[in-house]
Amino acid sequence: MALPGYKNSEIILQDYPLHCHIWNDEPVQLDEALTSKLHDYEKTDPHKRTPLHLAVTLGRVDCVRVLLQHKCDANATNKEGWSVVQEAVGTGNPELLALIIQNREYQRLTERTGGIPQILEALEEADDFYLEMKWEFSSWVPFVSRMCPSDTYRIWKSGANVRIDSTLVGFDQMSWQRGKQSFIFKGERNSSHLFEVNHEKKTFWKEVIKLRQESVSLDSVKPPVDIISMRMTSPNITTSLDTERLSFTRQRSGFLGWGGDKCEVINGYESKIYNVTGVEVITRTRTEHMTEEDRERFKEEKTQSQSRLPSFFNLFHQDEEDSTSKLYEKALDPDTTNPFRLSIEQYFNPKENPGKDIGRCKRMTSKSQKFSATLALCDNFPLSLQDQVLPVINLMANSNTHFAKLRDFITLQLPAGFPVKIEIPLFHVLNARVTFGNFNGTESLPEGLITLNEDEAGNLSVPDPDEPSEAGAEGQVHKKVRCLIDKLIFDLPHGYKELGVEAYERQGGYRDEDDELLQLAIQQSLLDGDPEQDVTLLEALGYGRNDPQRAIQESLLFPGDESEADRVEAVREPSSDVIDEDLRRALEMSERELFKQRAQEEQEDEELQMILRLSMTEK
Repeated sequence: MALPGYKNSEIILQDYPLHCHIWNDEPVQLDEALTSKLHDYEKTDPHKRTPLHLAVTLGRVDCVRVLLQHKCDANATNKEGWSVVQEAVGTGNPELLALIIQNREYQRLTERTGGIPQILEALEEADDFYLEMKWEFSSWVPFVSRMCPSDTYRIWKSGANVRIDSTLVGFDQMSWQRGKQSFIFKGERNSSHLFEVNHEKKTFWKEVIKLRQESVSLDSVKPPVDIISMRMTSPNITTSLDTERLSFTRQRSGFLGWGGDKCEVINGYESKIYNVTGVEVITRTRTEHMTEEDRERFKEEKTQSQSRLPSFFNLFHQDEEDSTSKLYEKALDPDTTNPFRLSIEQYFNPKENPGKDIGRCKRMTSKSQKFSATLALCDNFPLSLQDQVLPVINLMANSNTHFAKLRDFITLQLPAGFPVKIEIPLFHVLNARVTFGNFNGTESLPEGLITLNEDEAGNLSVPDPDEPSEAGAEGQVHKKVRCLIDKLIFDLPHGYKELGVEAYERQGGYRDEDDELLQLAIQQSLLDGDPEQDVTLLEALGYGRNDPQRAIQESLLFPGDESEADRVEAVREPSSDVIDEDLRRALEMSERELFKQRAQEEQEDEELQMILRLSMTEK
């Protein structure tokens, strides 16, 4: 018996004509349907696949060519977070992958410039503002939590110009990367410029973003053979937020929540506090496109990476075989793109065929981590999330993974109000708490900014410095505050050197940010645990005494009241051999303690068995 809402072939053809032509491998009819412009090119089917996604998954190369000729989005992702490129990798077809990558790059350079036209329009229409975003990183793993840093992003927005200053570059090669940097976006009608400025090295990298690149040809962006080969010999990895079970509930105050709904004053604004549950970060890894030799190499690299972690921490890194992988063991045609021989009716009625799907049999593992977070929402915050803040976040999301994950979270269906404080998961072991404050310089005045008060008649005036600031006590009536931003704040400093366009970065071998964080924490705990050792974590990881960022990074890991100079002078500089020897000693000591503990437990077990035997033989 069919379930309510069952789609027969007539309904499917009526609702999903493009998908039907793709399913039946009818490129001529597909081209005619697209040419008519009567149908939505990006409409998703019940499996959340666009027509292009469906064509790639089924390996319909001719249909893929037709869809790309009509400029269907080659950047789309499906409900599991797999992009069109990743699905092309999964087919194991190098020709199809090269076709998708080539058109994706062409679209990015010509028609689709990361949504820049829409972002420009939103920026132009929004009021100018200054805002600070404080990022505080934390972890549920104790050792990692001790060494998590914080950073404050300072944001100036004037017209279509945006500048963002930060000091935390990211996490790379077993250390937090610090530096004074600015991202400057200067929006113009025909083309825009994005500058990445390194104030320590006095260099900048410039990207020109033209709304239409008429001079670019499709042949000019054909991907190199080695790029295709690299994608075909490396695993397909995606990390996505699963929010199907996401829920927001008000926190309660007082004993056992008898005090009513909880509110807090955050940066001078009374905010409602919510508990956020059902947030799950899922990392999926697919290898069905790889040869057995490549799988063994990947497995060996992964094993070597995890072998550096003690067994306790490896509990957090147990990859589980995905249920779809187990289900595909029952496939009727495992080597085809329709392993379950689904009919079009069965595909478009997934509730009647749970778990069965199309595409090559996936060899996939996944690991997940559930998060519970808090969210503070203010009803009268003088800034619009959708109109003012979101365009800036969208702009930065193109080049910054932290902003990308913040965007993914705040574009969910949040309760009403501005999120003055929000928690988002970054990795499996790392969370970020983002707090918005110092709006238009009401708490402290930054460079290039003049704060103005606006009265009910719309008149502007410079605030009296003797008056209390807007970020005052609970219940304070907030004045409407505007700002004037000096245009020079968006200019490059004099004397900075422009960097050339660098080649593709090719990361060799298996890398996992979670593994690196845990390894860093373990080495920290080992070094802290032996009072006789006088080796800092940074030196153990290969940082020399004259590293220019060393003092800043040590202050992150070893906070205290002593001055930076005193701390640096107190550290002895060992040779690399001494560093290796000290780490080896720490590991050996840990192993010896564990061996002793096990030996003692075995001896106690033997004594207990002996006592039991004697008690049974006594008369």
